[in-house]
Amino acid sequence: MHRNTLLFTAVLAVIAALLVGINIGRNMAQPVVSAPTPSITAAPTPASILSYTSTLCGVSLQYPSNLTPVESTTSGTAFVDPIHPNQSVVLDCKPIIPPFAVTPDNIESVTVHSAGGTATISGKIYHTTATQDGSHVDKLVVPNAKKGVDVYLGGYGATYQQIIQSLKLQ
Repeated sequence: MHRNTLLFTAVLAVIAALLVGINIGRNMAQPVVSAPTPSITAAPTPASILSYTSTLCGVSLQYPSNLTPVESTTSGTAFVDPIHPNQSVVLDCKPIIPPFAVTPDNIESVTVHSAGGTATISGKIYHTTATQDGSHVDKLVVPNAKKGVDVYLGGYGATYQQIIQSLKLQ
């Protein structure tokens, strides 16, 4: 098997494992609590925003500090939230990422800006449902002609939308 195919398959396996783990966590029985006891707790502090640049993919983005970037040596980065795995996001790039098999009403066109803000590139978000547990996964694919790769950003939810809004091509 080709090395890049193997690495891409490994990244997809990690995503699938995260999604299966989320589903298992949802199905676990909740403990029965007889009477809530009032307590004073500090309000959670909002996550600060950090910057990330991938020279391999030719992109920069901003992500919340509650995510931990886990870089692959050859293709991409997973931004993992150990407390809320469903908020994890995957960044990857390959010479060609084929379109995903979804109906046309599940494809959204988006515009990604260059780092200088002068140029824009058109990309597509494929709204998909994972077949094993019914979880939603959005998959952004945008070409980066300067690097000769297609950039893939996969995830779901508010954190994913925040990262997409900050995505810039280098």
